[in-house]
Amino acid sequence: MGSGKSQGIIKYMNDNPNNKYIYISPYLEEAYRIKAGCTALNFIEPSDKIEKFNFYKLEHTRYLISNGNNIATTHMAFRRSNEKLTSSIYGIH
Repeated sequence: MGSGKSQGIIKYMNDNPNNKYIYISPYLEEAYRIKAGCTALNFIEPSDKIEKFNFYKLEHTRYLISNGNNIATTHMAFRRSNEKLTSSIYGIH
């Protein structure tokens, strides 16, 4: 803690806005910090509150990846990852 890792990654992402990012942290506050520090990158946190995705965070995550969105979330969003999600990350359809 306190060695500047988060600030370093925020700077890197802001300096390289053409890349796509998935930022995973064990802490929700850290995901919020990334979103606040990289406002131009429009990070989205996957949700389990959206009917369109049957209230599944995993399905919303998969959609966000396939849609090319930047994602900032906790490791819990990937806790139940499956082959469909992994394929989305690697661009395999």
